[in-house]
Amino acid sequence: MSRTLLSTMVIFACVLPSTLVSAGGTADIYDQHCAPCHGIKGDGQGPAAYLLSPKPRDFTTGVYKFRSTPSGSPPTDQDLLRTLEHGIPGTAMPMWDRLPEVHRLALVQYV
Repeated sequence: MSRTLLSTMVIFACVLPSTLVSAGGTADIYDQHCAPCHGIKGDGQGPAAYLLSPKPRDFTTGVYKFRSTPSGSPPTDQDLLRTLEHGIPGTAMPMWDRLPEVHRLALVQYV
């Protein structure tokens, strides 16, 4: 992959979500699709959380199970995007591949 193409893709991934989905819009997307399980604050205490096993991830701790980075390091945006797109088999985390890509990218930035 050429350096120019890679640079363009990085710029696109960083700028597009913020330009096409406003901060309020991203919060609305999170509230609709993520908050029922992960909670409005991202603490894993959404209204449906008590029904789920395993419990939803608490984003406020900064601890993520599925990542390509060393233990104790935060995941990359690509790690979070992969989890959004593929879900987590054996859990209530669905595949969110049906969401428009711009929304998925915005959610990664939001989380």
